[in-house]
Amino acid sequence: MTIDGKLREYDISVDTEEPQQVLTFAPEKKAGRSFVAEDASEREVVSFTLGKGKADWGPLTVYAVMRSGDVYSICPYMPRNSSIPSAYIHSLECFISAKQEFLAQETTTQANRNMSMLYDYQHKYVDALLKQLPPGTVFPAPSRSVLIHPPTIIKAPPARQGPFLLQPSPRMLDESEGGDATDIVYLSYSQTEETVGDAEDGVAENLDVILITYQDGKIDVCLDVEKVEARWQSKNANHDLPMLAVYECIDLGLVSLLSSPSSAQGSHSALDLIQGNYPVFSVDPIHSDTIYVYHAFGVHALYLRPTLEILFSALHSSDAVSEFSELSSVTAVQSILSTFSVERKSSNPVIALAIPDDVYLSYSIYILTSAMRITSFSLNPRPESPLPKSPADNNLVQSTSRHLELLGDTPPYTSLLGTEPWMPPSILSRNTGLPFNPRLSLPKDASQREFMLTPDTLRYLATVVTRYSDQVREVELAQHSAEGRAALQIQEVIRQTTKCRELLAIVERIKESRREASQDRIQKVQQGQKILLKRLDRMLQVMMEKASPELSEHETKWFDELKRLKEAVIGADRYDESSLSTRIRTLEREYARLMPSLKALLEKERRRHNQAMTENPGLGFSQAFEFGERSNHERARLTELEQDVIQLAAKLDVTLGKPPLAKPGRPNVAGCQYPNAEPSESQNLEADIRNKEALLRELEEPLLDDTTVKLSLPYGKEYAEQLHVNQAEVHRISQLNDENVNLAQVTSDPLEPLIDNFMKFATEFGFFLHIPHFRHSALLPEGHRDKPHKGLLSIVQLLGHHLRREQNKKFHDSQEHTFLSLAILHQPNIISSSHPNKVVHAIQAEILLGMYFYHASRPSTAKYHLNAALAMALAAGAHKICNYDTTLFQYPAGKDPEEERHRIMEGEKINGFWVALSLNVCLVVALHSPIDEILLLQTQMSSFSIDTPWPMDIQSYPTVSFFSTSLLPI
Repeated sequence: MTIDGKLREYDISVDTEEPQQVLTFAPEKKAGRSFVAEDASEREVVSFTLGKGKADWGPLTVYAVMRSGDVYSICPYMPRNSSIPSAYIHSLECFISAKQEFLAQETTTQANRNMSMLYDYQHKYVDALLKQLPPGTVFPAPSRSVLIHPPTIIKAPPARQGPFLLQPSPRMLDESEGGDATDIVYLSYSQTEETVGDAEDGVAENLDVILITYQDGKIDVCLDVEKVEARWQSKNANHDLPMLAVYECIDLGLVSLLSSPSSAQGSHSALDLIQGNYPVFSVDPIHSDTIYVYHAFGVHALYLRPTLEILFSALHSSDAVSEFSELSSVTAVQSILSTFSVERKSSNPVIALAIPDDVYLSYSIYILTSAMRITSFSLNPRPESPLPKSPADNNLVQSTSRHLELLGDTPPYTSLLGTEPWMPPSILSRNTGLPFNPRLSLPKDASQREFMLTPDTLRYLATVVTRYSDQVREVELAQHSAEGRAALQIQEVIRQTTKCRELLAIVERIKESRREASQDRIQKVQQGQKILLKRLDRMLQVMMEKASPELSEHETKWFDELKRLKEAVIGADRYDESSLSTRIRTLEREYARLMPSLKALLEKERRRHNQAMTENPGLGFSQAFEFGERSNHERARLTELEQDVIQLAAKLDVTLGKPPLAKPGRPNVAGCQYPNAEPSESQNLEADIRNKEALLRELEEPLLDDTTVKLSLPYGKEYAEQLHVNQAEVHRISQLNDENVNLAQVTSDPLEPLIDNFMKFATEFGFFLHIPHFRHSALLPEGHRDKPHKGLLSIVQLLGHHLRREQNKKFHDSQEHTFLSLAILHQPNIISSSHPNKVVHAIQAEILLGMYFYHASRPSTAKYHLNAALAMALAAGAHKICNYDTTLFQYPAGKDPEEERHRIMEGEKINGFWVALSLNVCLVVALHSPIDEILLLQTQMSSFSIDTPWPMDIQSYPTVSFFSTSLLPI
């Protein structure tokens, strides 16, 4: 800041010559003739300061004081590279939004329209700041410092606001003609922790103060009650001037120091020293309510905390302003150093003052004069907040709140100490480390000169001696007051001890004689109360009988219902076996009889499982799924190779024999085995699957002795015979193992009516796919990449025909057997196909097939398919949808899918996993499975951690922008 009113901002890391920004507090004079007299001091800036605040424009405001005493401000101002807390920007946005809402409720006037336009500009400015915040700083996230640049969305420069109106007008000092302003400082006083707890919103509020000092030692204490807001220059700028409330004018006593009688005799040379006085503020870095002012005649300390506390209470209390005495507190001023020589009528100005704010240096103040003399004082830190209350005080408050209120105005006991706490005298409570009397700091040659006794020195010595005598007298009075208070407290302790003895005697008397009498009286009252209650019941019964001698309809129904409930619970007679009590006793006996055998069976199975795991560890779900997928792929390749060989033999007119060592009853190439050859991976996998299914059969029927289970290939003749399908139909369907064959070639029913018939009850069969998308893709022409696999379509046709047959009994079962055979034929080929959604469709096919067999009263087959669906979902990683395997859940080739379809596909995966899991658990419970099978399912699922979102309606996923996951232990 220079005296011409230009505030220049430099960035030495960029350019030391050209400023980054320039603010003008004294605009250029306009050329032209004018008869307005303008003082040069009104255009000369002497000092500036930055505002403060938490949720307003204070931190973005610059205040400047002219030599004439006028105060101007510019808002908003932000350095080119600023580090601003993110919480401040959010608070500023809330502040502007609240003012806009308040203005919207007012009536529409020209002034309101102007303010609305100003608030719109402010909102644009804050929005530009919010856009610079990095991700993760959304309110109410923890605040952190963010690098911010000044927004350029508003082209007009910030407007200069002022001069500030000082209300009321500051008074002039006696014997002073006034002086030029020299410095300005901005303070912000915050509440203590105790008052913060009493605030409504729990946020500490601030009391902002501006101090202005002048050459004659006057300091104006102004309250910034109407904070400055951001304004920009405009053509029709018409707004009121800002205002500062003047609370106090402090006199440092410089004029009275220089206007002594001896100085007056020698013309006015001593008062002329004021013209070279330039007081400067220095804020204590630890205690912001303590201000040091150093000037040409020494250093003064200003203690604003008592005044600010009273002002804060008055501004935030409804009844505090009624008493004028509460606002009569003034700032405490203390002179700590004097450089004025009474003998020489001159002074050595203080040119610097420093208070270190470092953990390695003590809390002290260092003062440097123009004579190169340094004076230091050790300061005593004080606590910023009052001491916390002890637990004993809290217990005392809780205990006193339970006491009964006294009757009458006269208390039974009056303390000698009174009701107000005793406050130590100020002479004893002030312990800042600074001297009570200012210390002299004279030049080094002043002590070498011969001391001359003059009237001024005698007058100065008399003043100092009087000051010390008054302080000694105050200390003595404080001592007598403290001793009197201590003696009074001793007497009060003696009185309280005597009163406590009397109370203890009364308590003992109450415990002995009056206690027995009180207990007898209470028993009599209780007996009388019982007698009165009986009489009241009899009278009430008599009144009811007189009012309605017979039972009403509702009462009769009520008593009948009670009788029925009694018979249902207790029974009609002693030997009623249908009563609930008899059935409960029977269940308890059965439970006690079955639990030992079940526990023994469970322990036996656990030992067998552990032994099997140690001797021959089997395959897990994911490994079995991978081997099964590879086996199906190899099986499909072998089938294609066999078809190619058959077609080639037909073309060459060659008769083919049977495969080498084909086992009877094992059709297709899966049963081929060459002599002296090792078992293939497919055979090993099938053996492992047979062992697992034998274990499941043993758990389902633990009482059978034969634990071996003979499995058959579910795609051949034997399985078709179990389904009551004739061999001709099986042969006709087996010829349709070509992917290019349309389902309409086998069945006469059209596809669309069967799909529509199934979609009416799709959700009841565990259908989790998006129904509109599935129906649209199912009706696409053959060969389209989005058309579902024929294995899934055949199962949908099967269920649609089955539901139509349930509605209309005219349909024959042979047609349903045809659909079932198609489903069994094509369903295993889904996972080995090249369909983009093969895993999801395979899981859906297994679920629908399992629900069909459950509906057809074949629970074991239904359990097999539902277990396969759950194993497939777990192996594909659907239980951890956040990090699933992209090789399994892959999207269609080509360009990326649309956002809506992407969300629907994510929802199908999530719902598919939860449907498979819930149906498995429900089937185990519905089939009344043994306890060891339930525990086995729980043991298998405990090794997986579910990290997938909760299921939603499939129609809701297109509107969801993200999925919130949670780790759920099974």
